[in-house]
Amino acid sequence: MAAKRFWMLGLIPAALAGVAIAGVRSYCTRPGCVSGIPTRDYQYGTHSRTETALSAIHLPLTTALELTNVAEDKNKKKIRYYQLDKARLTIDHCSISQVVLQMHNDGVWVMSLRADQNPQPEGEPAPAVTQEGRFTAHLKRNLFIVKVRCYGASRQEPQPGGAALGRPVLFELEPMEFSVQSGRPHHFWKQGYVNCPKELRELVDRVEIEFSYR
Repeated sequence: MAAKRFWMLGLIPAALAGVAIAGVRSYCTRPGCVSGIPTRDYQYGTHSRTETALSAIHLPLTTALELTNVAEDKNKKKIRYYQLDKARLTIDHCSISQVVLQMHNDGVWVMSLRADQNPQPEGEPAPAVTQEGRFTAHLKRNLFIVKVRCYGASRQEPQPGGAALGRPVLFELEPMEFSVQSGRPHHFWKQGYVNCPKELRELVDRVEIEFSYR
């Protein structure tokens, strides 16, 4: 009888311990945002300087549709194209050339250009350093970034002495980003659409190209 009582008394602490363990819950905490850091579009990674160039006044591009007898002007396909006043934009070992922007009367735009990263002449090794003395032969590729701003009322030529006058920016095209391999010319082509009134698009007489790499 005494052994049975001793056995039952031993079960009581074990039962109480089991109830206590079952009643314990596990919690996790989520740290709050630090109030001292504002929400901003922070940039990361190294970024090159930028090079910009203004285009010449737009030129009309005659299409086959315009040469036919079309009753209404609204059915005619009209294209303007813009070429830069510089043959090439170069930053360190990266460059773009043969830049042409097409603006269609229906809002479609087409950008075409050639991009080079450490261009390698045929039969010659890639240059090891840039003119500024920067070593770039180890870079396998770079991300090219091209931005386009469309100006109006820019028919006047630059002022004597290089004075920079402000020009009205009618709209900007979406930034274009693409990778270029070392020593391999990249012929870039992209098409997009400008979602703005036709009257505003027709006021664009020059465009500005901004080039940089990362």
